[in-house]
Amino acid sequence: MNKLYFKKHILFLSLAVIISAMTAISCSSPKETAIKPIVFPAVSEIQKGESAKLSWQFEGAEKIRIENLRRNYDPIDSLTVKPDATTIYNFLAIRGVDTVLFKWHVFVKMPEDIITTGTVQATDATPSFLQSEYFSGIIDYSANVKPKNFRILSHMIDNDKINLNLLVFDEFGNFIEGLNNNSKFGSDLVATMVDIPSEKITNLDVLSFKKYHYDSKHIDLAVLLDNSAIAGDYYPIFDNFKSFAKGLRNKDRIMFRSFNQKINTSVALQNADKFNNFIRNLGIEKASGFSAVYKSGLSTLQSFASMQSDNKKILVLIAYSTDNASLVYDRNDLVEFAVSRGIPIYVIGIGNAVDTYSLKYLCDNTGGKYYGLDDSQISDLPKVFNEISFSVRKGYELTLAYNEQKNPTENYRNIIISHNTILPRIADTVKIPIAREKQFFRYQAVASFEQRDTVLSRDFDETISTLARVLSESPGRKIELIGNSSIEGNDEESQKLALKRAQEVRRRLIELGADPAMIRIRSEGSSNPIYYLQNSYWAQYYNRRVELRWLDPDYLPFEIISGYRDSEFDALLQVEEWENIGYRSYYDRVLQNNSPVYRVKIWGYKTQQDAEEVASKLAKRYTDFKFEIR
Repeated sequence: MNKLYFKKHILFLSLAVIISAMTAISCSSPKETAIKPIVFPAVSEIQKGESAKLSWQFEGAEKIRIENLRRNYDPIDSLTVKPDATTIYNFLAIRGVDTVLFKWHVFVKMPEDIITTGTVQATDATPSFLQSEYFSGIIDYSANVKPKNFRILSHMIDNDKINLNLLVFDEFGNFIEGLNNNSKFGSDLVATMVDIPSEKITNLDVLSFKKYHYDSKHIDLAVLLDNSAIAGDYYPIFDNFKSFAKGLRNKDRIMFRSFNQKINTSVALQNADKFNNFIRNLGIEKASGFSAVYKSGLSTLQSFASMQSDNKKILVLIAYSTDNASLVYDRNDLVEFAVSRGIPIYVIGIGNAVDTYSLKYLCDNTGGKYYGLDDSQISDLPKVFNEISFSVRKGYELTLAYNEQKNPTENYRNIIISHNTILPRIADTVKIPIAREKQFFRYQAVASFEQRDTVLSRDFDETISTLARVLSESPGRKIELIGNSSIEGNDEESQKLALKRAQEVRRRLIELGADPAMIRIRSEGSSNPIYYLQNSYWAQYYNRRVELRWLDPDYLPFEIISGYRDSEFDALLQVEEWENIGYRSYYDRVLQNNSPVYRVKIWGYKTQQDAEEVASKLAKRYTDFKFEIR
């Protein structure tokens, strides 16, 4: 046997064993009563030097452990803490081998007189000498000031030209003034265009490098904050944003919205001083539900654009995950409206559950910029806002000769800007899409349910009403509702529970006027979790969902399941075999009897009849396979 093949096989088998063991440890069979919080506020705010009393009540737990504290607590108990800085306390609710993680954020607020974040720093023409990845000050160019990097903050195509706005920084994050007066800096800039996927390389002529300065121009800023269930791990974000907002100029205007599957908190567009007075003591709802990024973004832009002003308008979205609840909207709806109104979209993606590709798409197509922050960089949020707002007023404009002729064989173009003489080499890239891409959602959720429950929460009334209206106004459009569960019993029990959830959503849609003939339902039980390690409340919540799938031929919705494999390596081999004989195939991981297996699919059929015809041909040729249409 080939040694490389043998090593790969052993590696994949080992990974499968490890994943299986981890899943078994974290997803043990539940008892009759689920572990869930009855009283658990999850958030406390104190001034520095004060104490916070954490009181809780859990159902179904035998004991509570708090990480780093050496004792057990009762399911109904309390604790007094006095942290010096914002702290997250991890509560482990335990029953036997079952453990569910809950997080309690104690946010320590500093006295008002020592908070100095925001664009106050941006307007002071003083340099910083603390190393920073983001804009931190301003310094005049001299022989001793060496550009360390630059960042393209926005772009705009104008017929046969492309204008790039960029900031040039020294090693401390200071914006370097006066480079436009140094002819050598501009003449040594190099622009290269790479067509994707052909990888054809073209050099672009640099037409000009000049300073732009809008110090007298004010901005209208719309901020949209994801407050879905995942956001519960990132509570200090809102207070970081409030710290930034304190530094905006009084004639700047700002609006704010938080959202999950619907708009929650909403603060109308108003001058910065009034805005800051209004939100000083404003809190936002406890994080919950799903994330309708595109629906909420479109609604916000429509409201934002209707307010007349000479100010430069920008939208900043703070997101933690992919869109999973817009249902009747996709990213192109948001992009097309933003482009029509000339509003760039900036995105700050936080954590490791962010759908980076789809969110960057919003920025690439509207002329904005994407920033990614991991969990350890949350305190950098005011710096990112600071950099965005500063770049609207001041920076350098690089103009390139550009051929905008669309080539149907290309998906997008990367414009790479670099400098010939500065070592180490500095460069940045901007992505220019050639055509809008249709979006294929991993899943879209209509509703979620409490553990072992099939009662439809009123939190999803708006979502279901919107879906019912669209179905009643679009005769002939068919949908499929797919019920799912977390680990809520054995496979048979989970299957029945998930089916009842799909039936409950269908019943509500019909009550609101949807045609029952247009609604199909099925159950996935606990076999298709979004989060496999279901050891947190919100991960289980996301798994107990009813999904929506549009049975639209344009989306090639029908697939053929060709079987299940015990290892990822075997699944990959099966996918490659199907691809080698001309079929489109992929695999995904699912659970059977609470253990992971790999489901191999052949995809890309417009109708069920198309899929059935192919499956019938395959069944005659491959008698060892059992083909199933989904």
